[in-house]
Amino acid sequence: MKVLAIDTAMNACSACVYDHENGQVKSESLEMTRGHAEALMPMIERIMAKANASYGDIDLLAVTKGPGAFTGMRIGISTAKALALVLNKPLVGICSFKALLETYKAQTCPQTGHYAILIETKRTDYYFALFDSNNDAIIPGQVMPAETIIKALGKTHPVLLGDAITRFKSENSVYKNLFSSIHMQEFPDIEIISKMAIEDWERKNKKEPFTPSYLRPADVSYAKPATRYIE
Repeated sequence: MKVLAIDTAMNACSACVYDHENGQVKSESLEMTRGHAEALMPMIERIMAKANASYGDIDLLAVTKGPGAFTGMRIGISTAKALALVLNKPLVGICSFKALLETYKAQTCPQTGHYAILIETKRTDYYFALFDSNNDAIIPGQVMPAETIIKALGKTHPVLLGDAITRFKSENSVYKNLFSSIHMQEFPDIEIISKMAIEDWERKNKKEPFTPSYLRPADVSYAKPATRYIE
């Protein structure tokens, strides 16, 4: 099985072709906070060429479904859905929280315990979730202000992951007593996302649409209509 995975939900534009049969991986990630729309398709073309693969070779598509930056998420999801429709291939949505957690566990010798994840909302609050050592959500992903997060952590003393850590530390002096360790992660590993997609697909083994995890409505404003006068 060959997987084409895409991630534009956080602070990077990433794409990967993963061949499950031989373990070959061709991937690319560029750190960016904007410009995903211009970068994504050329990146996909590059990694497809590196993998010596055509779109017809792809068996499964994967994309991060959020939470994350609203515009970045929409770019990745719309691109993945368009490719899945044209190629008539299944598409799996991967949770950003779980992708960050699996990235951390793949890169370290994880300790047992709890894992708190903070993702940047670029507002005054945070996207927050709390997991146990089995990756089960104790507190499912939601939007929370810092004071509510601190109360929710209680005595769990978790590992802290995510891209909103710097802001959380600067705004909350009590952070040192809350966590067993802290690991800043600007974005998940795209190879991990592709492997998660295969596991998810094998569990479900059917085409099943997913719902993007925006967690909050988009902040939009509408232009005021010009006043019209009858002469």
